[in-house]
Amino acid sequence: MNAINGKEYHQMTNQNQAEAQGKAAVNVTCPHCGKESAYEMWTLINTDQHPEMKQAVRDRSAFVFKCPECGEETPLDYGFVYQQPDLRIMIQYETDPAKADRLEELLSDISNPTVKNLRGANYLFRLVRTANQLADKLAIFDADFDDRIVEIYKLTLLAALRREHPEYDPADGEMIFFKDGDGEYKFQIMQGDQNFGTIGFNESAYEKIANDLVGIMCDIRQELPVVNRQTAVDLMKIISDR
Repeated sequence: MNAINGKEYHQMTNQNQAEAQGKAAVNVTCPHCGKESAYEMWTLINTDQHPEMKQAVRDRSAFVFKCPECGEETPLDYGFVYQQPDLRIMIQYETDPAKADRLEELLSDISNPTVKNLRGANYLFRLVRTANQLADKLAIFDADFDDRIVEIYKLTLLAALRREHPEYDPADGEMIFFKDGDGEYKFQIMQGDQNFGTIGFNESAYEKIANDLVGIMCDIRQELPVVNRQTAVDLMKIISDR
């Protein structure tokens, strides 16, 4: 089996060599005291090399700046590459819309050497643009579910949600898959940055959707890097046209 590591991925996507080592030095201005201080920003997180980062990425504690002057803590939001070799997943989190657009175009080209190497190494690769999307993907893959099926499931829930709550605007909303403290899978419904509530996850409904998609979807590790609501719309159209 071919192998790929985060350093090679950075090089293939034209990242700076220093950043390919995993961190980059930046200056951060504390919003509390106004002092500027040095901060090491993650550019690549490989959980084989840093196993503690599995949880730190999921609870966002990896992205907190503690001001050495006043001691106040500030959450930061920035892009990086997350590589988890035990699950063979790699997620590019890119917060800059223009860069994300360019990456999506680059990585949607199956003839691109980067894509060929990822597929050859049997990596499940995704591109996400927000912290919520990152949390959603990690929770889905932790549960060993297919994110394409989950996106269709969300679409069916969205239709029911809009019937019950016509004030809910899906253009400014999203559903985030998560596991609660009791080990139950659920969706957190967001409207902008406001929590609209939660909906339970029914595994039987998930399996029914999966059965409807037999013979339609490619292998999940051969899928294009962006899987979202539009992916679900496209797949639902294929199902309805059968």
